[in-house]
Amino acid sequence: MSKAEPTSRTPTRSVTDDRGRTWHVYLVVEGYRWDPEIEMRRANWLCCEAVDERRYISPVPVEWESMSEMELLGAIARAKPDLRGCG
Repeated sequence: MSKAEPTSRTPTRSVTDDRGRTWHVYLVVEGYRWDPEIEMRRANWLCCEAVDERRYISPVPVEWESMSEMELLGAIARAKPDLRGCG
């Protein structure tokens, strides 16, 4: 699979940053939606996607689903860029 995508069973959150971009954040589980081309992603990670950018957070923060919007936006701001880009 070339792109991680959420499923109906995948926890997903959406938050909007101060620039008005909506970020969709979802969990990618090892062996389920995993990209074999990227060695360092062989563990669970959070995919963070906006219309023009994609980032990832690894390791997955504990209880990320219950983080406040500000906490999640802070985690996205510190997230590593996904060098494959979007799409």
